[in-house]
Amino acid sequence: MNRHLAQETLLDAVETSCSPLRVAWLGPIPMEGGGVPGVAREILSGLTRLGHQVDCYLAGNPQPLPRQLRDTPNLRAVWAGSRWRWGRWYSRDQLSAFLTGNASRVLGMRRLGRNLVREHCSRPYDVLYQFSTTEIVGFRRQLGKLPPLVLHPETHAAGELRWMRKEAALAARCMPAYRRLPARAVMTLRTHVQRRDIKFAAAVICISNCFRTHLIRDYDVAEERTTVIANPVRLDHFEPSTTTDGSVRPLKALFVGRLAVRKGLDSVVELSHRLADLEGKLVIEVIGGTSLWSNYRRLLDDLHPATSRYVGGLPSQEVSQRLTEANFLVQPSKYEPFALTVGEALASGLPVIVTSEVGAAEDVASDCCIRVPVGDAAALEQGVRTMVERFERGDGPRMAKLARAEAERLFFPDEVISHIAEVLRAAAQGLPIAKTPSHP
Repeated sequence: MNRHLAQETLLDAVETSCSPLRVAWLGPIPMEGGGVPGVAREILSGLTRLGHQVDCYLAGNPQPLPRQLRDTPNLRAVWAGSRWRWGRWYSRDQLSAFLTGNASRVLGMRRLGRNLVREHCSRPYDVLYQFSTTEIVGFRRQLGKLPPLVLHPETHAAGELRWMRKEAALAARCMPAYRRLPARAVMTLRTHVQRRDIKFAAAVICISNCFRTHLIRDYDVAEERTTVIANPVRLDHFEPSTTTDGSVRPLKALFVGRLAVRKGLDSVVELSHRLADLEGKLVIEVIGGTSLWSNYRRLLDDLHPATSRYVGGLPSQEVSQRLTEANFLVQPSKYEPFALTVGEALASGLPVIVTSEVGAAEDVASDCCIRVPVGDAAALEQGVRTMVERFERGDGPRMAKLARAEAERLFFPDEVISHIAEVLRAAAQGLPIAKTPSHP
């Protein structure tokens, strides 16, 4: 009798470990295209393909979901609704839009939090999964009555604030004080709130090892509650570069990112002058727009016209096209938890030149990735010259093949989302979190 009971208990445990989870998901509105909203789309699509029931709590007005998520029976969107609009008196410029937009999102998250608590009382969730942000808004005081919380931040305010302080003189060249100081005050407040709130998480998914190091140091996060899982990259949206052999002149290097603090834009400007002797051999294209709270556009006025040009901000589809026309990517960020542009460049068959702070590149093979110290202009210059030499001696096709293979190895969506689901299940069952999932 006891043996039969033990067998039934074991079968129940196996069934529970494989049964679908009921997940309350909080994060940005998933959208077509790239960036964090694109990552949100991929994660939600993957979790529902695995059979998990996901309720998405979204701080915004109802709108059509991406094609991948429409008509998905085990996904439900819960909208907060908002009266915030662009082009009103409170959102006519970037500063007011930044401040009032943040306030509106906080109010929306409070409404969502109340809805979440009511829903959990009616039909309990197995786990709360908050993607992109760390602040717990709307349900922090009720956490004792709710299931375990998994946080999956894409950046942290302490890292942004550190570089806002270090680049104060650089920012003063680009923006007036009335724009810099409020943004810095908001980031200071967010740092305090995030340091407090991250302690409530049963698990913290870090998008790179270097980002985990920052979180542990800045927020005193217990290492055993952290795990490292890279962001997924939708590989089928990126085609191999058409210029892998380097036969077209000049060679084309891309910088893709926000024209903002800590992105290394000053390094790109200096690089354009250091490479002046490569006129006709190499051109650096700068692609990107500004953020609401940081605008370094003025730095680009000093780009060397013979070796570089500013293209402007482009939609994600056009960025993908530019990647197929380029030879390699330069990402000189001073703080970069991940850098989706690096994953997308590798998926397009482009080798990359990055700093040691770029999370997406930390496990990429050195044959298609050159790493340089943060802020080392001479090392960055030498990295570019080395890459040019590799193309001149015919290494382009080999690097392109390896770059694509590395993207498939490190960022394959099904593999990434399977690891995320494992963390959610472990948190739901109160089990230890695997420190770092292994790659195939």
